[in-house]
Amino acid sequence: MAVGRMRRDRSLTLEGLAAASGVSRQTILNVENNHKTVSLDTAHRLAFALGVPLPELVGHLLEDGT
Repeated sequence: MAVGRMRRDRSLTLEGLAAASGVSRQTILNVENNHKTVSLDTAHRLAFALGVPLPELVGHLLEDGT
């Protein structure tokens, strides 16, 4: 949920975040719904695209159980 919340807070669509991060729309959707374990590379790409430090994003992902 953290990635989805951050994405919406930045008024990004799934497509917008996918384009900015180079991560597929389906992977982002799976991460947002806690259906996928996130690789370090994917987390780094999402953090950069969302403008948040990697440790902050990883902390949220761990809290969400991703």
